[in-house]
Amino acid sequence: MAELANLDEIQFHSLWIEPPLAFARIGNSDTPLQAFNWQEPDMHPSGTGMGTIQAAPSLEFLTDGSLEIVDPQAMVFQDEQGIRPVCPFFELHGQWETPAGPGSGPVTHELVPAEALVWTVKVANLKAFNLTLDMANQISAEHSVRGDATDAVILEGGSPTDCPHPLVPADRHIELGRIRPSRSSDDVSGYRLRFYPPRGRFYSSRDVIDSWDVEIPEDCRFLEARSSWMRWKYDEANPRATPQGQYAADEKGFSYGIVDDMSDGIISCTISNQDCSPALARIVVGPPDYAPDRRPLVSLADGLKDRVDRDEVAQESYFLNMDGVDEEVADLFQRIFETASLINLDVLADFHGIINPRIAAMHEIEFEPDQYFTDPKWLTAKGLPLTDGARRAHRRLMVLRFAKDVFRRKPELLDQMIRSPTDRSRLHDHRMPAFMHGSDSRPLTLTPRQHTLLKNWVARLKGKP
Repeated sequence: MAELANLDEIQFHSLWIEPPLAFARIGNSDTPLQAFNWQEPDMHPSGTGMGTIQAAPSLEFLTDGSLEIVDPQAMVFQDEQGIRPVCPFFELHGQWETPAGPGSGPVTHELVPAEALVWTVKVANLKAFNLTLDMANQISAEHSVRGDATDAVILEGGSPTDCPHPLVPADRHIELGRIRPSRSSDDVSGYRLRFYPPRGRFYSSRDVIDSWDVEIPEDCRFLEARSSWMRWKYDEANPRATPQGQYAADEKGFSYGIVDDMSDGIISCTISNQDCSPALARIVVGPPDYAPDRRPLVSLADGLKDRVDRDEVAQESYFLNMDGVDEEVADLFQRIFETASLINLDVLADFHGIINPRIAAMHEIEFEPDQYFTDPKWLTAKGLPLTDGARRAHRRLMVLRFAKDVFRRKPELLDQMIRSPTDRSRLHDHRMPAFMHGSDSRPLTLTPRQHTLLKNWVARLKGKP
């Protein structure tokens, strides 16, 4: 179909990007990871209970910048080059008015010529700046590209040149990723921008200490040796440096002055001659997911719901739809089992038998060794009895009828098995999630919303089928 000859015939009321937030994951391979879907777990009596993943139709660039749909038959997470990166697409959507009437949905070449689009990406790595509060330690990149320029563009990260001793010298840059717009075609309509993450490299000054665990390639040793990030030291009075372990440091806490190429930022898109606000989305770069078929106890959605509408699960009206609540609880038990399937509890129990006494001594906490597995009997047993027992227990709780029966007969098990979010104990014990800790180094808990949901669900089980 032909593009509209006159963009003035269209009035856009709003623009947005789908998805509004996406995660890119670093990898050494030049081939992006294909799309996949999570499948329901095998819940047969002799089944594993594990969820699986299945390859899904994916988009790939053609030489002219348009896209084609490919249907891979199998998942390939790693090839000869290394781990395949996750490279998300961002698709432009809008709401508009034309002489033929209103419309909304993906913005296509039938509505807007490619040269009328401008994509802008701003990304930054601000860890060194956040700790030192020195503007010279900011690392950022910004690039704008028209929709018809479909070659990949490198995001060259640099530091402010108007500050003394910028961390990244003016004549060098750190690659923070690449971007590539796509054309809209009859086969794959809609305009998209693909974000390619960097390879996960470390950078340092030329005189970085050679005894650090990670080898810094010679071509990555160009950071400014006079930067305040070099030899910066942790200070207990500085809450920005809590918890410790956020940066590579020597035994005295002095920074080695090392940074990586991961970042986060904002993607925007505008259409020429249109007065509506730009479409916006966020991009976050993270490490590879080494267990893509296992979901975390607290997902991004859980964290957002806990902040946006935590109180909804405390309302009686939320439990009018018990089928929906049962489904949510069953999903949580499924994720608990998936997490347990990744953990060697026998090793961690022994490890925290060493850590707990240190934590207790540091904070002058009364300590009862038997309660915290400091000398577990299973360490002399064959195999992994604690790990195997945990997996069997959580596998049974995935069957909702069994879980209901357990908590109906013994509702007190909830407090015995699951740590409350308001529990401020620093010591690790058997309560779920066992032996895991959050970013503040305290034992990990569910979100307040998840915990309230479980408590109210258990409270309603008595007398219920």
